[in-house]
Amino acid sequence: MNRDIIAEQTPLVWKELCEEFQKCCNAINEQMKPERTLALHLTGGNDFIVRPDAMEAIVVGHFARDTNHIKIQTRHGVQWFAPRAVHIGAGKVVLVSTSGNTQMSPESIARNAIAEYYS
Repeated sequence: MNRDIIAEQTPLVWKELCEEFQKCCNAINEQMKPERTLALHLTGGNDFIVRPDAMEAIVVGHFARDTNHIKIQTRHGVQWFAPRAVHIGAGKVVLVSTSGNTQMSPESIARNAIAEYYS
C-alpha cells in the first residue's frame, strides 16, 4: 500500500515543489527588485533550475522517478529528499531529508534553498 501511495503522490509533490520555487522567485523579485530577476526554468519533467537572468543556476532540482527521490543542489551542497507515505484519509506523501531524517514541506525546501543564495 505504501508503494502505491508513493508512486501515485510523489509526482504531485514534485509539481508542488516546483510551484513553491516559482512563488519564492516571484516574492524575491517583488520584495527586493533585483537587477537580475530570479526565475524558475523547467528543463524537462524531471528537472529545474533557478537562476537570475542569464547567470548560473543557484538551485538545481531533480526528480529521480525510478526511486521517487528528489535532489536539491545549491552552492552549499546537495540534499536528497525521500518520500514517506502517511496514512491520513486516502494517504499522502511527505518529503523527508535523507541527511537529517526530518520532514520538510515543499515550501520550506524552496525557501531554504533560495535563502542560501541571499545569505
